[in-house]
Amino acid sequence: MSTEDNKIIHFPGSDPENEKITSKKQLLKSFIHKHLSKSFIAFVLGTILIPAIGFVLGPYFSKNIGRTKITDTYTLNYTSAVSSASLVNYNEPDHSSVREKYTFACAVRTCFSCSKTSIAQATDNTLNILSIHDYSEPVLNYHCLANGNTVNFYIVNSGDAAGCPEGVTLLAKQTDTGSPTDSPVLPWDKVAKSDPDAAFPLKPAPVEGGDGIKYYSFEPSDWAFSFMQDGGQIELYGKVENKTESAELFFGIMCLYEGRLIIEGGGAGPGDSNILNYVYIPVDHTSAGDIIPIHSTFLIQDRAAADTVLIPDKSCRLKYSLTYKIDGKELTAGPFTTTIHVPLYENMSTLNIANYMNDAGMDYYQYTSNPELQEKVGHDPVRIVEGYY
Repeated sequence: MSTEDNKIIHFPGSDPENEKITSKKQLLKSFIHKHLSKSFIAFVLGTILIPAIGFVLGPYFSKNIGRTKITDTYTLNYTSAVSSASLVNYNEPDHSSVREKYTFACAVRTCFSCSKTSIAQATDNTLNILSIHDYSEPVLNYHCLANGNTVNFYIVNSGDAAGCPEGVTLLAKQTDTGSPTDSPVLPWDKVAKSDPDAAFPLKPAPVEGGDGIKYYSFEPSDWAFSFMQDGGQIELYGKVENKTESAELFFGIMCLYEGRLIIEGGGAGPGDSNILNYVYIPVDHTSAGDIIPIHSTFLIQDRAAADTVLIPDKSCRLKYSLTYKIDGKELTAGPFTTTIHVPLYENMSTLNIANYMNDAGMDYYQYTSNPELQEKVGHDPVRIVEGYY
């Protein structure tokens, strides 16, 4: 019988060999599905999807979870703002020092807090003018200087409006040491040579803004010269009466130096004594509704304080607010109402005007009549912008 006739006939049922192969394939598929697919998914999530989501949504959450807010805002003298030491306790301001009137310039301090995970950024900040009005006032400075054997008294008006005192009464006290004394007031006719026109109080003429006048002069008496030759000194004061108040000003100490009459410490006047932003305000070209850009960008992390110094080119009364755009959202500080008086001369420089008048024997000085002197003593708002002060 041929071996071809010995055919194997498979009856219905499982084939053990095929069953083993099928089982191994199923186990392999199950293993791949169970382990490799999870690893692959984890790999894709960990290396592609999650970073991609974080890249897209991270900036959104860092900028929008938490917030930046204004915690306090107030005005202060710009010279205080210039001092970096004033920023140390900016979160605890001395509100008793907050005023509505300032000289030369005014600073507005705005304090921020930020609870975001990222650093907030302020951009496109603006000064919003709600109203602006001209403002002027006289600022009278009193000086006393010697010229030869004559003592001259001057008023220099560093303000931008005409003004004069209601009256000035001159007073004198003697001292042997040059230190302050409680000596009684000397009779004026004992200190000065007889002058029938010396009727106190003196009535000076009005002084226009920037101008100066000599309103009185006298020669010391023989007794005064003798007293000073023996080493004595005479303190000169003035009781100045204005419409609303009176004040006693110290004019200087009259004495002899190497036989020459001098006035030591002559001069008396009004007692006026890290910036992020300066805003220059041309008053005549500014009106209500104007928006003046503040060219600054700064970061806020946890806490920050921004000082904005308002520098008008002439005296004015302002109503205004400040807008800060922080991460696309606007925060507003104010409104504030502030009067800023801009004198025509720098602090204490009116003494230079009086000296010029005294040396030239002038009774009247007109504002800017000496350009070279004006360049030296005149107030220039741009100097504040340039950080001169």
